[in-house]
Amino acid sequence: MRNGLKKHLFVLLAVLPLAACETPRPSFAIDMAKYGDLIEREAASPGDLIRKQAIDTDKGAYAMADRHKAIAQSRSGAWDWSQGHASPEAAIDEALQRCRRQNQRHEAERPCRLIKVDVYWASEFFAR
Repeated sequence: MRNGLKKHLFVLLAVLPLAACETPRPSFAIDMAKYGDLIEREAASPGDLIRKQAIDTDKGAYAMADRHKAIAQSRSGAWDWSQGHASPEAAIDEALQRCRRQNQRHEAERPCRLIKVDVYWASEFFAR
């Protein structure tokens, strides 16, 4: 095999696994006029969940939940999630409502923000 061909084959084989690991874009759209200000634009991974219980929920019950689901969190540490909804919007609305209940004292200065919808981290897919 020629050196040039070997080099191209090596690059191709090195890049293919990365492409296979990328999370596909969601098949649904979120109304950015309604939810745009409620999206946590910096939450990109499970490491951005503040509470250990939220991390454990994301890895456990949330991961196993079916249908549409969402996680909302405040920088105060308040958080909550919802599951089993017919639409992403319904999951978002319930997660935000539940988080706000937990965050009543801090909602004005540190409001609840959407950080995850289904398997998608908000900053990766909904920041525009």
